[in-house]
Order: sequence, then C-alpha cells, then structure tokens
Amino acid sequence: MLLAELQRSSGIHAHLFVIGTPSSDGAVIHDVVSLVVNEAITNARKHAHGRTVLVSLRYEPDRLDLVVQDDGVGAPEVLLRTFQDSHLHFGLRHMRQLVIDGGGSFEVSNGEEAGLVVRASLPLKSGGTRCGS
Repeated sequence: MLLAELQRSSGIHAHLFVIGTPSSDGAVIHDVVSLVVNEAITNARKHAHGRTVLVSLRYEPDRLDLVVQDDGVGAPEVLLRTFQDSHLHFGLRHMRQLVIDGGGSFEVSNGEEAGLVVRASLPLKSGGTRCGS
C-alpha cells in the first residue's frame, strides 16, 4: 500500500493496523483498497480538516475488512443519508461504487468521538474484481 506516500503528500499522520495474513486472493482487490484509502485520506484533509487517520485491514479467510477513521469534523447527517444519490459528493459515491462493484459492502458514518469512519468489506475469492476491469 502507498500509505507512506499518501502521508507525505497530504500532510496527515497515517497509522496502519493489519490483522491476519494477506493471501494471494488479496491482490485482486488491492487497487480498490488503495483507491478507497486514498480517497478517505484526501477527504479527511480537504473537508474534515483531519490531522490523523487510522487505517485498519482485517484479513479473514473469505474477505478483507477495511476501516479508515479520521479525527476531523465529521459530516452532516444529511450528507451521510443522501451521498449515494447526490451529484455533489463524488468521492464518497466513487468509493462506495468501487466496493459494491467488487461484491462488497460499504458504510460511512461519523465516529463516536470525532471524525468520519469509512467501512468496507470485500470478498477475497471469486467475487472480487480488479479496479478498472
């Protein structure tokens, strides 16, 4: 993952936590995961004025669970309810569509204490697709 490069270019402190062992099946969704992480960090910097982002990857036998949480200002509830149908929130719509197209699930919400939390779960076997395919 290009987390160190994203950290340098965005000025945000990023921390990566990995649970489990990546398998060869994980390579299929690498592009999707990279794009979601990149977009979430970009949103944290541009819109949420975040300074720190936590990226968590949990490898399960059949899926990869990704969580990206920032310490920024979060998002208005109306945005969280309507971004799927809005033409104004391309980044969130794009992240969601990439994950859904890969056979996964996507959720975005405000964190309990601060910031925005992006959650995605992607299948590691046969259901995943490579971004751009």
